[in-house]
Parts: sequence; C-alpha cells; structure tokens
Amino acid sequence: MTTQIYDSFSKTSAGRCSATLSRKFSTIPLKQLWDTVHSEVAWALPHLMEGGKYTTEQLCGPDMWAPWFTVEHRIAGMCVAYLVKVGAIPLVLHLTRSGKGKKRYCLPSMKAGVRI
Repeated sequence: MTTQIYDSFSKTSAGRCSATLSRKFSTIPLKQLWDTVHSEVAWALPHLMEGGKYTTEQLCGPDMWAPWFTVEHRIAGMCVAYLVKVGAIPLVLHLTRSGKGKKRYCLPSMKAGVRI
C-alpha cells in the first residue's frame, strides 16, 4: 500500500519537486525519506491528544527531525501533506483564519476549522 501511495505521490507536482530537492540538496534518497516520514507519523498517531494541533516536526519527532537539513524538513512536509490529502493517515489539515503559518494537523474528531 505504501509503495502505491509513494508512486502516486511521485507523479504529483509536490512529488516531482521533492524528487528534485532530494536529488540536488539532500543526502537521503526520497523513497527512504518517504518511508521514514510515513512510519514515524503512523507511530505517533496513537499518542496524539484529541484537540491537539501538530506540525510535521512534532509528528516526525525530535530524534528524526534534528539531524535533518531544511531541505529534508520541506520534503517531509510535502510527504505529510500528501498522506493526509489522500487519507493514508487519519489526520486532517487544520485551517487558520489567515491561512498563514506552518501547516498543522489534528485528529478528525475535532470539528471546527478543519478541512476533510
């Protein structure tokens, strides 16, 4: 299942952008980064509190996030956004009034201000 989602991600504009960034500026291959992000977010899901809003950094965890460069942070953000968009992980994007700032994700039981 993860491979099919990765294949569809790689055909999107975010996937092509991630591949270019990974190839030019990262020491981590895109598929490896994808698998790491997916497994870390899946591991974090049972530990999330209802009503909490979480950034990609919080979902991936400090042990994974700290050694990564900015380019890996950006790629990880694109991976999480896609996983949420296609429903591969049971989170929803929290929308702020201004639409600015870091993307935050929450559990779907939180009703107000979420796009499903």
